[in-house]
Amino acid sequence: MRKTSRTLTAGFLALGGSGFLLLSGAGTAQATPAGAPAPAICTQLLAASKSYTATLKGNEKKFETDRTAYLAAVDNYGSEVTRITSTGSPALQSAAKTYVTDLETEIAASDINQARLNTDDDRMAVLACTPTGAPRTGGGSSAGLQDPALFGGGGAAALAGLVIVGLTLRGRSRTSVE
Repeated sequence: MRKTSRTLTAGFLALGGSGFLLLSGAGTAQATPAGAPAPAICTQLLAASKSYTATLKGNEKKFETDRTAYLAAVDNYGSEVTRITSTGSPALQSAAKTYVTDLETEIAASDINQARLNTDDDRMAVLACTPTGAPRTGGGSSAGLQDPALFGGGGAAALAGLVIVGLTLRGRSRTSVE
């Protein structure tokens, strides 16, 4: 009886150890997030801002002498921002309205508060450029066989443990209680 117990214990230890080896060699699954594209409103606002900046830089000399043209360019930019954000959330529409109002008022008064405009623009950008919904994930798991030797060793140990347990159970005597 003692020999059988020791053999069964050795077999179960071999099975437990092999499970550890199998898990260590198999690796783990990892889902990697795919690069989420910026929302369309964000891309449109960025394009409008670049266009406005290019207009200001390209017509700098003209705007110094022709204030009406300068105010028209600012008004066009404000209208473009309002149009782009009109399909966004109510918070985005409110932020855009605040930004456009502050920009046009300060330009008209020739008293620009750059910190205030930057804050308004940042708030609008966060609301426009923050993705909504669940994030996309990559094309599936990147799990694979991390260490083939360790995985093979674990499989051999599991097979050996099963053989030991099977032989022990097969070789024990079948005496009845009677």
